[in-house]
Amino acid sequence: MKKREFITDKDDVYENIETLKCYLSSDSEDQVFAKKLIGRGICFVVTEADGCAFFTPSRFLGYKCNTRSMHARHAEPGELRRHGGDTNRRLNEIFGFGPAPSESLDCEYKSFCGRHEVEITTAFRCRRKFWNLR
Repeated sequence: MKKREFITDKDDVYENIETLKCYLSSDSEDQVFAKKLIGRGICFVVTEADGCAFFTPSRFLGYKCNTRSMHARHAEPGELRRHGGDTNRRLNEIFGFGPAPSESLDCEYKSFCGRHEVEITTAFRCRRKFWNLR
């Protein structure tokens, strides 16, 4: 089985962001997947979409040409394990900086979740971090 490849550049990142945007705006199981993924996220890449912040979890962004089915697969023999620390390191390399906590971005995240009917399921004391690309 072919190993999943990590992203290598910003084009890979933006491709995955567009995939998640499509999922979130669909009327299918893709939307359910996107909402759960966003609601469970801890580290996010923040971009602009239609004049508002868009939040994409790093665990989804970190693998080339990621999809719902690829992300959902559990680690199988020969597969890379999904781990936020691995994808975060790759994003740090690509952007040249790491994610940082931000009260204002956390408030925007909560508003984003409210607009898209995303249930936030991360632990209460979990401190979200952001790569702000806006």
